[in-house]
Amino acid sequence: MNSRTAACNILDLPDEILLKIILSLNLRERLPLAYSCRRLNNLVFDDEKALRNLDFSTEGYLTRISDVKPYFLNKKKCERIQSLNVAGIYCPKPKEMLKSICKAKNLIELDMTSVPFENFKQFANLLQPLERLKKLSIIWPTANKNDSKSQGILEESLRKLTHLSVTLRNLDDKWHLIKSFNAMIDLEELRLVQTYFVSESGRGCVWLPTPKVLLKFRLVACLGNDLDLLEQVILEMMPNREQWIKLSHVHFGKTRHFHYENDIKICKYLSKDIVRTSYAPERMGLKGKVGKVINFESILKELMISKSINLDKDYRMSSDYCPYAFLPRIQDVKLLLGNPSQPIYYMNLNHNIEQTGHLPLVLSMFPSLTELVLSNIIISNRLFSTPAYLSISTTGGQPAIRAIKRKYKDSEDKGVEPETSCFQKVVENSPNVKALTISAGILRGSGTWDLAALRIIAGWRNLTSLFLVKIPIKDGQFLVEIGSQCKNLEKLRLVSLGPQSNCCYAKELMQMLIFCHNLKDFSIEQSNLCQIPRIFDTLAKNLKLRRVCLKSLGKSRNLPNLIPSIEGLIRSCKLLLFVCEYKGLADHACDELKSTLQSLKVELSRPSFQFDVIKCSGSGKDHVRNFDLHYTHKDLLLPFSYVDSLYRLNG
Repeated sequence: MNSRTAACNILDLPDEILLKIILSLNLRERLPLAYSCRRLNNLVFDDEKALRNLDFSTEGYLTRISDVKPYFLNKKKCERIQSLNVAGIYCPKPKEMLKSICKAKNLIELDMTSVPFENFKQFANLLQPLERLKKLSIIWPTANKNDSKSQGILEESLRKLTHLSVTLRNLDDKWHLIKSFNAMIDLEELRLVQTYFVSESGRGCVWLPTPKVLLKFRLVACLGNDLDLLEQVILEMMPNREQWIKLSHVHFGKTRHFHYENDIKICKYLSKDIVRTSYAPERMGLKGKVGKVINFESILKELMISKSINLDKDYRMSSDYCPYAFLPRIQDVKLLLGNPSQPIYYMNLNHNIEQTGHLPLVLSMFPSLTELVLSNIIISNRLFSTPAYLSISTTGGQPAIRAIKRKYKDSEDKGVEPETSCFQKVVENSPNVKALTISAGILRGSGTWDLAALRIIAGWRNLTSLFLVKIPIKDGQFLVEIGSQCKNLEKLRLVSLGPQSNCCYAKELMQMLIFCHNLKDFSIEQSNLCQIPRIFDTLAKNLKLRRVCLKSLGKSRNLPNLIPSIEGLIRSCKLLLFVCEYKGLADHACDELKSTLQSLKVELSRPSFQFDVIKCSGSGKDHVRNFDLHYTHKDLLLPFSYVDSLYRLNG
């Protein structure tokens, strides 16, 4: 007789096991489970552990109000929520979201940096019932002249905060934020990101009362290009200024961020040489000592000396005098200060990679690196002094013209083999890199690109993530080599490669995608992207794809019918997100594509699938954008240098 194993129902499991299953799911995935029966509903919406920390900011898909609201339907139960993160949520009706959040009266930590306030009163009304709130991350609202009553309520609510992270979208909002500092008597940490831009002259300073000294204040990190006045105010708020340390760079001129702390531990070996006394500039009105400065590059120099690595007498990270050469995460710098042998996994080297540089030596000290951000890979200028690289002509002005024509060295040039490039040693000295970003266009006067060196990227066999931004390529042959060698590649992002007039690498990109069997996330931003249907046809063979984002805002041209190719892609791959933004897309084509995607969502029974088709109007006109969607995926749609700064600051 054939014995049959008795089927086990999930409800036969004890609550302790069911709760572990529920906690392993993201908050959206828990909802269908909760709606299946009363017992699971009680565990999802009633258990204290399941409700204590709600984080809706998971990357890869959008979260809507309908995904959040069920957790706030029961007023008594939602009072168990202590931590709530709705940063990046798709929120077309912020008022509805804010009304729900107010019910969680026992919130201790709240992150809602993508839910904008309609007015200042709405901000005050949100904070008033949250009596236990200690940590807050928000977009600072704009105050009106009639908000004096709300201001009193707000100051009382801000009094209890210990951690504040603020995004400023408007220059005028800065003044009210500064005035609000006086109410934050228990503030320990302040993080500020300015998303607006001002001219060099800025605006005149308005009269402000002298800020209070915050006795518990211990950390401030700010990013923006309008920080002079704010830094002066912060320094006035610091208790015992001589005990504070500023993490800085070699360049002590105008920077776009500053970071002060007063409790950084420094090992005795490093403290003598890398910490120096600093005095505030007279323009800041502070003549006394304001603390000490730790320089990032000085740390590297000390570490290299400790490891007996020989340096030139006039050591510099780069010959181009770049002020931001070594950009680690702040917490990594602090780890190095406490323990120089601490393994570091992330590094941003924002300077030229050239034959005469010390970059391979630097990377040899950090063999554990898994995330690496690099800038321009150039040919040393001395190579151009020989006839092999520049033909001299007696015709007036001709040498300069020929030099321009030979400015970019591509993979077909024979002058220098890529194996002789400094970049080859970079790869050899960082064998564990999994996430690589090369972002060009950051440095000025940075020499001539060594495009042949791009082939060496394939030497990082463990790559899972690759971002290439504004590299002046001539073709995409190096992409084919990367695809064939880097079998584990999961995330690929390409932004504005080659000339802006047309896409010069579509054919090679399709060849590359054939090898990328593990690709999950693909995004491309390119003017006049050609052969789009064929790219979608190729992507349809990558069955593990979960996110596809396409953006092309070049000159308008006849757009081919995208529907058949996109439909094939959606049917083949179980995408969570599809975003298409294309200039020249007609109204009827946009509506038809949206209708098709919605029909496929229903037909294929994929309620989690989300999409957006964005119609870009002609030159000089504003086009409709879903800003909430773009904010959620800001890593694809904001300038790289800005996003990376946010990442380092908030990390």
